[in-house]
Amino acid sequence: MIGWLFWALFAAAFPACLQATENLITAPTEPLRLAQRDEEPSRVRVPDVRGRNITQAEAVILRAGLSPGRMTPQDSDWADNTVLRQDPAPGQQVQHGTPVGL
Repeated sequence: MIGWLFWALFAAAFPACLQATENLITAPTEPLRLAQRDEEPSRVRVPDVRGRNITQAEAVILRAGLSPGRMTPQDSDWADNTVLRQDPAPGQQVQHGTPVGL
């Protein structure tokens, strides 16, 4: 009872506080959402596609969550369209979607 009496006297002395309290009481009941900093993109391991043909290498790269990057043709004794090198190197941890150059 004393609490309500105190609140009535306080509200009479400070009408702005009463208005703020009414706004809180009638505020929407949606859950409070806190702002969060951006999460770090997921990291994936770069697969080894050396020795595969270009089509197979691209499929493996896509399945790993990466993207095929720039292809640089080179002369070699290997069969045509065989991947000789890749960048980034196999086994490295990179961000999801990173291009893999062949």
